[in-house]
Amino acid sequence: MSKTLFTDSKESTLNNIRFSFERIPVVLKGFVLTAILIGIPFFYVFSEEEIHYGADSYTIDYDREIIYASGHVYFKSGSRKVTSAKARIYYSDEKQVALFFKNVIFRDDVENVTISGDEGTAYYRKDIYIIRGNAQFEDGERKISANRIEYHSGFYTVFEGNLKFLDDQYEILADSLKIEEKRAVFSGDLKIKIRKNSDIIYCKKLIYNSEKGNVSFTGGTLYVPNREGDPIISSDSIVYVENEGSYNFIDNVYIKGDKYIIRAPLIIYNESEETLYGVGGVFTVMGNKYIESDRLSYSLKNSSVVFSGNVRGVVKKK
Repeated sequence: MSKTLFTDSKESTLNNIRFSFERIPVVLKGFVLTAILIGIPFFYVFSEEEIHYGADSYTIDYDREIIYASGHVYFKSGSRKVTSAKARIYYSDEKQVALFFKNVIFRDDVENVTISGDEGTAYYRKDIYIIRGNAQFEDGERKISANRIEYHSGFYTVFEGNLKFLDDQYEILADSLKIEEKRAVFSGDLKIKIRKNSDIIYCKKLIYNSEKGNVSFTGGTLYVPNREGDPIISSDSIVYVENEGSYNFIDNVYIKGDKYIIRAPLIIYNESEETLYGVGGVFTVMGNKYIESDRLSYSLKNSSVVFSGNVRGVVKKK
């Protein structure tokens, strides 16, 4: 490796990343030259994005093709930039990775994403950035903390370990999270706090679809209200329909109130009306009364209930 590929200033460009013609192995030079002469595209050799780095001081190991940087380190590729106290940059053809240590901050200006943590790894030719240890993520709409954050520029981000998510609607504790362009999937033993009323939902998986505006809670759900007197609701799953402001409790729905029990295959809770709607074979126990109906409407505001559709019941003698 020629030492002239680097300068000992505070800001440098990894010229080797641009694959200068002098560095191409002899076996490939003929192929490259031939490709140019006959018009075969070979743009990846010459159109690679430059990698810029800077530090208070750095040492270059030319034999091992490693740069050791220290003090106010920065590493920039396009719109992505990493800063840290120390860094170790591998620049060989076989290994193109940068390791960052202490006070690591990653920034993507295009996506308006900032990630900070104790340590970081950049697979800079693949646009993959990993931040570990007290990792914090912000993008203007939400704040997320986790043990480890893996950012695939322009594609998706994965969060793992002791995850805490906060936006204007939910506060979520989970084991892991994957965010894509129009979809977010939380997994693990989830505890979800609805911020506007402090109600809690427990489940195993949450899927948010931003295109449809729906949130799905699956894996056996438990809805625990914050307001005294409101019922606890368990079901196989819940779907929150944002544009309707309703929670749909689906399959094996069991509602336990102070003076009643309701079972149904489907319960729809309308937030604005504060009303539960049961559909499709509803079974209700109220004191010594056992009532079956096709539909049910139960107002949480005034505790009034309306049964409709093939209503039948039994009153047990006390």
